[in-house]
Amino acid sequence: MRINALTRSYEQEFSKYNIPFKVFGGFRFYERKEIKDALAYLRLIANPFDSEAAERIINVPRRGIGGKTVQIMNEYAQSTGLSLYDACVDCDLLAVSKGAREKLKEFAQLIKQFIISSQTEPVAQIVRDVINATDLRSAYDDGTDEGDGKLANLDEFIASVDDFSRLNPEATLDEYLNQVTLSSDTDDMDESDCVTIATIHAVKGLEFPYVFICGLEEGIMPSSRSESDGRDAEEERRLMYVAITRAERELYLTRSKSRYLYGHRDLTAPSKFIKELAGELGIQISHHVEKPRLQSYDDSGYQSDIPPQTVSFKPSVSAFSAPKQSSVKSYAVGQRVMHKKFGVGMIIAIKNGGTVLNVAFDGQGIKELSASLAPLEII
Repeated sequence: MRINALTRSYEQEFSKYNIPFKVFGGFRFYERKEIKDALAYLRLIANPFDSEAAERIINVPRRGIGGKTVQIMNEYAQSTGLSLYDACVDCDLLAVSKGAREKLKEFAQLIKQFIISSQTEPVAQIVRDVINATDLRSAYDDGTDEGDGKLANLDEFIASVDDFSRLNPEATLDEYLNQVTLSSDTDDMDESDCVTIATIHAVKGLEFPYVFICGLEEGIMPSSRSESDGRDAEEERRLMYVAITRAERELYLTRSKSRYLYGHRDLTAPSKFIKELAGELGIQISHHVEKPRLQSYDDSGYQSDIPPQTVSFKPSVSAFSAPKQSSVKSYAVGQRVMHKKFGVGMIIAIKNGGTVLNVAFDGQGIKELSASLAPLEII
């Protein structure tokens, strides 16, 4: 993929179905700095005693709270048995300058407002409020490709929370944070035979039997930055060549019909590179744009970024074909089931003709699973 913000939905789906994977040449989604920063705000709101979270984001974005001030706060917290957030609240007792004291009061008041609103607001709204009220985007918006990638990661984070909230509309902030911890806990995953998720830059010089190029949409591949610079456009074309030539046996070109990126959801246009390759690969380009059916959670809408359309060198081979099973279990609402990852739960809804199950897992919330693929055992 061209930008690493696209990895999140693939990481999520591979984890859901216990498909081993690794993120090559980079961090997994929830290990990236900007995502850890956003989560640190949520952790502090959910638990004001989390001094590690407070220290991480007390100056993100920059508020003029320097290292010396934080050191004095830590010393006060340790001597009193209080938290770093308590030190902010008690800043009048600290030996810091008047300017630093005012900044600490502003930060303490900001977190207090979030804590109060989190008691009634849904998780998705809390996340939007935090990112907007703290101006978190400004910490990464430096006009570079790396900065653009961090902003795209924040947008993907918002989309991931919308995903969770759509399936768990009554979930609390604590429940969401527990789910994130579970999603991030993949240390025991077998990576000896796995799917490799990577940006194009990371796999230069490497080859793989099967390659899926994801996000072949205008604004992503080629990137939006290249549209105003001819030299950048040629560099994007060279990157496309690199991506294509990583495939030893089969190459799949994929895109999403719509995507939430850079702060809003839009219909996408196929990459110009697909059009340039159409003659060589025998691809039929449709000029009719079909509006996707979005499952609405809020004004931004929701749709999985797993691509709905696929073009391949071998059109008869489905890019996302599910493994055939000789027998399909018969599920019913009210059945108790066991999942290898989520534990014990109860089936609360069966949809799409029996192919999709909604399962309420003990302590994990409601998960939407494929009846044919999910590792469920009826108990």
